[in-house]
Amino acid sequence: MSQQRDLPESMAWRVIGRLESGQTQRSVADAVGVARSVVARLWNRFQETGNVRRRPGAGRPRSTTSTDDRYIQLTARRNRTENATQLKRQ
Repeated sequence: MSQQRDLPESMAWRVIGRLESGQTQRSVADAVGVARSVVARLWNRFQETGNVRRRPGAGRPRSTTSTDDRYIQLTARRNRTENATQLKRQ
């Protein structure tokens, strides 16, 4: 299975600069070390939006805040410790 890893924005702008200077997608992909399809998608995104940033993904909105997440983590850690202590006593 492939891993999805975003190209850093600074690198993406370098790719766009090379393409605008007249280099081929294949030569840019070889120079940067990514697949040609990555360069092609980046170029298409730049032509459509004028930017190299990805659009936000679709999905369900978050239902917890970062404060809620922190509370859940602390509670789970405390419960795990308490349960381990109870098991030692048995």
